[in-house]
Amino acid sequence: VGTHGSSERSSSTIWTRLFEHKMDNGRSVFRDHVRIALRNRSNACGGSACTGWKLERCVSKYIGKMPFLWLKVDNHDERDFIESNAIAMLSNYRHCDDLIDKQSEKWLGKHRFDPHRQYNSPRIRTNAKKVASSGLWNVNYVNWRNYKSKFLTLMGERIKCTPTIETGSFPCVSPSVGSSLG
Repeated sequence: VGTHGSSERSSSTIWTRLFEHKMDNGRSVFRDHVRIALRNRSNACGGSACTGWKLERCVSKYIGKMPFLWLKVDNHDERDFIESNAIAMLSNYRHCDDLIDKQSEKWLGKHRFDPHRQYNSPRIRTNAKKVASSGLWNVNYVNWRNYKSKFLTLMGERIKCTPTIETGSFPCVSPSVGSSLG
């Protein structure tokens, strides 16, 4: 779950953001999480440490095979609202005893946190734990216990307004919601 730009000033598009994730350009925290999880999994399975360009190719291949869904949301406030509440709804981070949708035992993100590793900072260690236990690659908002129910209505509206790839048609125009999202 993520968005390509969280401010009116952002010039990023969904396609440039996806490119940043797939290519090694130093602008993707998601890519960093996948890289470290792949390296940790390789080490945990007794394989030789995958490093350098070989690891970067593995990361690009892994991310490149991931399917994705997108919503047409032109309003930045709506996009941020949908992102934060989708993550809050899907996250298992604060639901240890009552998991929302338990990730597979084979899910790569479980390897993001290595309890035997020394981390450069407490924040990096915490973020690694958040990926491994939330079931999500995006650590923002995973600690929210609840989501706003209006999010489901808004997301449903945006699903109806998202063009299909087959036809390229736009079934509706997004109204501006602005500050009424709270």
